Amino acid sequence: MRANGTYGGVFGGTQASSVAGAVQLGSVYNAADTQISGALERGVFVLDQCGLTATAGGDCLGTAP
Repeated sequence: MRANGTYGGVFGGTQASSVAGAVQLGSVYNAADTQISGALERGVFVLDQCGLTATAGGDCLGTAP
């Protein structure tokens, strides 16, 4: 396994009803397992805990503002 990035996140809201986080990959590899020179990938997310903040039925349909 390669160490090729960083990540972080935080839980918030009543009963940790939401989570937000970010990832950064500094070493990106293609399908042939060859490193792509100079590639950098970043992403963020915000999610609700199913059944607490989503609509009736427990489905995860929304995200926290």
